[in-house]
Amino acid sequence: MKTSFEFWIISFSLVFVRAIDAFLTYTITPDLTHEGNPLVTLANQGWTTLLIVNLLVVSLSILLLHYSIRFPADSYPRESDYSFQEFISYFLYNDKESFHKIYFFVPYNKRAILSFCGFLFPRVFISWSLLIIIHNLGMINSSIYLHYNLYWNLWLYVYIFLVPLTFYYFWKYFRNEYNKYLKPNAI
Repeated sequence: MKTSFEFWIISFSLVFVRAIDAFLTYTITPDLTHEGNPLVTLANQGWTTLLIVNLLVVSLSILLLHYSIRFPADSYPRESDYSFQEFISYFLYNDKESFHKIYFFVPYNKRAILSFCGFLFPRVFISWSLLIIIHNLGMINSSIYLHYNLYWNLWLYVYIFLVPLTFYYFWKYFRNEYNKYLKPNAI
């Protein structure tokens, strides 16, 4: 089986940005006294736990990415007149009237959710890691940024940014799938 270029680029990018984040974190706070990660601040864990969790998250993301590329979800409706919302509903629940379920229920279509997670996880972690790297570089290189971080807790915004980032990639995944549905022969 031939692995796609997309898989290698995304996998390498994910490993690279997570390694850079770990290196910068170590540079800023080798003893983790200034680390904002909840594993440190709330669970009082150290480097071993951070590295193991990071390894697990990266491995799971790469595994899901591989699955999503090798077994793309293709649960498109047979009819061609579904709206974007109806399409998402059908894609996840095999029913165009179940969009409200995305907030409360696990999708019925397990292949679709695995493919979705394979798209979402690595991209969110890469984008978020880039933000963390920028934050950490600001901490190292800018006394002004360090001052603002101290008084405004900028690290909290780095974590809060996960929410819109996740919604963006949710939308992007389904927009891509919807476009394939609308133009099945264009791929």
